[in-house]
Amino acid sequence: MFGNTTIASHLKLGVVVLAGLVMASTTRANLVPNGDFQTGDLTGWGAPGAGTSLEADAGPIGSGDYALHVLSANFVLALESNYFAVDASTTYTVSFDVKKGSTSSGNARTDIGLIRSFGGVYAGGPIILQDDALLADGNWHQVSWQITTTDGSPIKFSIWAAGNGGQRDLVLDNFQVAVPEPVSLALLAVGGLLLASRRRRA
Repeated sequence: MFGNTTIASHLKLGVVVLAGLVMASTTRANLVPNGDFQTGDLTGWGAPGAGTSLEADAGPIGSGDYALHVLSANFVLALESNYFAVDASTTYTVSFDVKKGSTSSGNARTDIGLIRSFGGVYAGGPIILQDDALLADGNWHQVSWQITTTDGSPIKFSIWAAGNGGQRDLVLDNFQVAVPEPVSLALLAVGGLLLASRRRRA
């Protein structure tokens, strides 16, 4: 009886710990300030370049009401986020959502990457071409890649409407740099407690 009570107590504790980890991972999963623009303004980002603006009711389904619209025929810095902190020697998943606007033409390109505060750009950032097959259907798509930080230098998102001519017309949303989440380990631990409880009762 005492053993079963102890196992039950540990199981309850494990569930509480799991809930805490899930909540923690949810609240700290995205390091990008206002990455989904749901403040309704560009809080957490710098001044937009020519042709870049925030649009209401433009985000992907389930993501909220605002998205970033990059519309330009020139070479411009469309927008940069403020610097945000990262840990050294850590792998992060980077992602954002994108779709083609209605007035794009030619094969204009948009470069999106992460810049370190002490200089240098993390490799792997995508070049989005207006005639890319990914955007042909006019729907939202997620683009993602991974970086491994070299040190703890703060980083920021940088969005450039680059050369190639033509009219850039992209809508962007949900910029994320995700921290590793410990939920999987917690699930394994709680599963082990459940198995031990069943064996004890048997």
